[in-house]
Amino acid sequence: MRSFWMLVACAALAGCSSPKTDSENVRANRETNKKTNKETPPKTATKSSSQSSRAKSLPKSSGAAKSTPKKKGSKPGRATTESTFNALLEKFVNQPTKDGYLGLHKVVVSSASYNPYSVVLGDIKKLVDLEDFEKALAKLKESRKVLRLSPRAHIFFAKVHSKLGDDKLADKHNKIATACIKGILATGKGSEDQPYLVVRTSDEYDVLVFLKKRMKSQGLHRKGKRSFDVLHCQGGSVYWFDITASFASLGRRLSR
Repeated sequence: MRSFWMLVACAALAGCSSPKTDSENVRANRETNKKTNKETPPKTATKSSSQSSRAKSLPKSSGAAKSTPKKKGSKPGRATTESTFNALLEKFVNQPTKDGYLGLHKVVVSSASYNPYSVVLGDIKKLVDLEDFEKALAKLKESRKVLRLSPRAHIFFAKVHSKLGDDKLADKHNKIATACIKGILATGKGSEDQPYLVVRTSDEYDVLVFLKKRMKSQGLHRKGKRSFDVLHCQGGSVYWFDITASFASLGRRLSR
């Protein structure tokens, strides 16, 4: 398996296995105030003992009670989502399955940060080519949510960590990259009836490298509400990839 990822890394870094499509070069164009109820101040400076005891027995304002959990609730919510994803990813890496990949795919494509046509992988490749591994690592971390299921991104992570002397993290990302490929392959057969499901276009090229195929041409096909990339390879083999989620995301961004 290590020899395969050496091949993928070489292909990715050299750019020979990842021709870019026109769509891949498209760049995306573009707490409400809370009111708390306050108790009405007394009209007089003194209270009778009966008024005081009655006031103590009254429940606290519901508005003030609700404002605190709302104010603090958003951050734990995001943290729970991220920790849940990481737990799912760890389980998936240990046992790559179709269901595991589909669960992760759903989280990624429904995220507000989902941008399958970002050019960040090209930016990272340039930094790696320049051997500016510190900046490359910073860029990878900055774009982590956008690239969470990208085999190519984890190949870059592994390459950079290895160059910076962290073999443990390099091995971790190599395993994630391998699991992502296996997950994609588990979603179908690459046929028109059973296409592979991917998150972004670069995933398609990583699959071809894994299968030791060389692409001749690529075309976009629409079937009802679904969109597909169809890759024709040398030797006559053809592979279908379901890009419905990524194509819909592109449409939403362009309509803003």
